[in-house]
Amino acid sequence: MLAGGISDVRKIGVLAEAFDRQITPHVAIEEPLGAIAALHLVASWPRGNLLELDHDPPICDYSKRFAIFRNAPVVDQEGYISVPQGPGLGVEINPDLVVA
Repeated sequence: MLAGGISDVRKIGVLAEAFDRQITPHVAIEEPLGAIAALHLVASWPRGNLLELDHDPPICDYSKRFAIFRNAPVVDQEGYISVPQGPGLGVEINPDLVVA
């Protein structure tokens, strides 16, 4: 978000690739949908394999923020997270948690 959003970060990734550099974006977990979108973005880069995700329990625990999803992705023991494969961003918001 601080770099101008997904479109601008994509441009940064393209420039990094053109100059044979790898970048590692940082994602604020306060925006769980933004984190999932950034995960998809990084996965789309030829050299994209790293995304920094806040996780410092108990105060900043990604799993608490991802609890809004019915099918929340999970970081494995080695620190990897699989890119959700469903429609759209691949995650489904739990409708019980949506306030009308």
